[in-house]
Amino acid sequence: MSAPQTPEPVLLLQLPGVRWSASDAQRSRQGLADVEVDILTAVSQDETWVYVPATGARGREMFEDPTVLLTEMLPDGAGERFEYRIRRLLRLHTIGDPVAGPQQRWHYTSQTDVPVETDDEFNRWFDEEHLPGLAAVPGTVRASRYRTDGSPRYLAGYDLSRAEVQGGGAWSAAVSTPWRDRIHREFVGPRRLMFERLLDDRGTGGSGGSGA
Repeated sequence: MSAPQTPEPVLLLQLPGVRWSASDAQRSRQGLADVEVDILTAVSQDETWVYVPATGARGREMFEDPTVLLTEMLPDGAGERFEYRIRRLLRLHTIGDPVAGPQQRWHYTSQTDVPVETDDEFNRWFDEEHLPGLAAVPGTVRASRYRTDGSPRYLAGYDLSRAEVQGGGAWSAAVSTPWRDRIHREFVGPRRLMFERLLDDRGTGGSGGSGA
């Protein structure tokens, strides 16, 4: 088992019912030239996510006051028209390449709550078996997991070289364990989404959310 990692704060802006294009993402980045942002849009439904790491003065400012992000990133008045959710995350554990991760087109996410009495075992399982197992699947470039400030309480994400990595043979083998089967029965309101990263002109999405 790897040594414990220092939790890293990350801000997540969720826009349900909104599907951004690459040009939409580029316009939004223009107001945040001094902040790394990772912008993704869901494959199976209209939903856009924006990760912003709380690094540097501007990132920390936005983490403490998310209205700064809304004002500078969304078009005039869009924050009033869009339904949105701001979530403060702590990145608990990351495995993989921090440079290549944000350059991958595909980002798979899973979220869940768990009962209080299952929390300790859930965290042990994720750190000791689940995250390392999925990080080792060929095509998984980076894997991370987070604790959130709301519900669902836990969020994980995987930067993939191909969308087909998720659900493929190696992936299925990694999640087919007795410990996973026992813990999975305790999941409350699980939600899973595949995202496509809206890369910038450099071919990167930013450092904030890769492998969430």
